[in-house]
Amino acid sequence: MEVVGIRLRADFQRAGGKELILVPALNDSPLWIETLTELVRGVPVGAARST
Repeated sequence: MEVVGIRLRADFQRAGGKELILVPALNDSPLWIETLTELVRGVPVGAARST
């Protein structure tokens, strides 16, 4: 985030960008990773935890 927020902001503005809004990274908690894995694999969310 620091690299984008500080170093690349000038490049963004030179390219015509008006407002740079940074979004924090997705949650990296074990539950989020497990849920994301289920979504990608097409498993109903929570199905792996309910067995």
